[in-house]
Amino acid sequence: MDTIAPIIFNGTNIFDCVFNATANRYYKRDGNEWIQLTREDIKSHLRAESLDWRCAKGDDLSQVDAALVAIQNTRRVHYALPLAGYPTGVLEVSSFDGTRKRILVTSDTKPLEAVEGEWTHIKEYLTQLLGEKGFRHQMGWWKWARKNLKAKPHTRLPAQVMVYVGPAGCGKSFLQKMTTRLLGGRSANPFNYMSGQTSFNRDLFEADHLIVEDCFHDVNMAKRRAFGAKLKEFTVNDTLSCHGKGQDAIRLVPKWRISISMNGEHENMSQFPPLDDSLKDKVMLFKCKMPTFPTDLSTESGWKAWDAIIDREVGGLAHAIDTFEMNDIAAARFGVKAYHDAELLEVEDESSPLTVLTQLIVKELIPMHPHDTEWTGTSLDLHTLLTNKSLCDSAPIAEKLFYYASACGAYLGRIREKKPKLVSCKTIRGTKHWTLYFDEFK
Repeated sequence: MDTIAPIIFNGTNIFDCVFNATANRYYKRDGNEWIQLTREDIKSHLRAESLDWRCAKGDDLSQVDAALVAIQNTRRVHYALPLAGYPTGVLEVSSFDGTRKRILVTSDTKPLEAVEGEWTHIKEYLTQLLGEKGFRHQMGWWKWARKNLKAKPHTRLPAQVMVYVGPAGCGKSFLQKMTTRLLGGRSANPFNYMSGQTSFNRDLFEADHLIVEDCFHDVNMAKRRAFGAKLKEFTVNDTLSCHGKGQDAIRLVPKWRISISMNGEHENMSQFPPLDDSLKDKVMLFKCKMPTFPTDLSTESGWKAWDAIIDREVGGLAHAIDTFEMNDIAAARFGVKAYHDAELLEVEDESSPLTVLTQLIVKELIPMHPHDTEWTGTSLDLHTLLTNKSLCDSAPIAEKLFYYASACGAYLGRIREKKPKLVSCKTIRGTKHWTLYFDEFK
């Protein structure tokens, strides 16, 4: 963290204070935190330091006013917030106009303290919930996440997004809460920002753990794609734009982690962003099963007993995470290799745009040409045919699938890459003409 000049009056270094020029607010250090104060508040604190609020004869400013001016001139910051993964203090960053800006990190990130001890019940719960293999990947991901928080400022260790899919009440949300606790206790929901429903995201930068829970309802392909693009951005990009309402955007390097939980399988995976090659390696996909809990969670007393077990064992879990040996699941880029449940991948594939387009070709296009073995035309020709409600019963599905003008051509190109026997392409006078081989689709 950067140092900032002290305020000295009459040879005495007065209390630690900075001025947030953007919000016109002062911040005073209180132990390991920074508390926000108004101008009148800070003047009261200066008077308490024996600075005179009255102008001496011949002076233009009182000692209090002179101190305020000095704070504004030498201890000015442009942003103040608790920044995910950082200790308190002043940090210098680059702004969008190329200038350097100071930000004040107002509170510490405090990962849960590791204490060697028993964590038998937690281990049993995690193993039943995620399976033996999934459990090891979860431990490795946690270890990399905690290591990330201990890395020096501006240094971020990227990691995959964790996606938990399973029945209601199996403990997915509880697992996410445990992650929050292990990483420092601060969480936020990024869904509205990541799905394009708001452009403001400052609150996310204050959380060490971003949590999405069961938000994928009536999400069209455009929103799915937008959400997927944000997932990639949040996972890979070190520097991101932090934009608070009424404030200029600023570039920051948050050290957060992201997890998503969803109930069910088919209906929710069909709403999740398509796992194409650019996204798949940035996601871990877990199929969660119902574990056996040591207490009766249908009762209030059972929950209290389970919480007491967690409180007793979570320090031991943190120690086990910090000393966990990665071995065969270690990876250079994300610390730990990605894990994908095979059954969920099949469900995702069934609902992918490429699968849907293939099904539309089999169901609608091939019956239109009962005596042909192939069809040739432009992507616009195919788009027009499949969205024609007088010709195709599935036209509403095709309309949703082709949610942007070049979608049909993009999907045909991906099918050709994955299964070249189904589709070929020839460019004639600058226009692509696609040939679909009906026998290969059947």
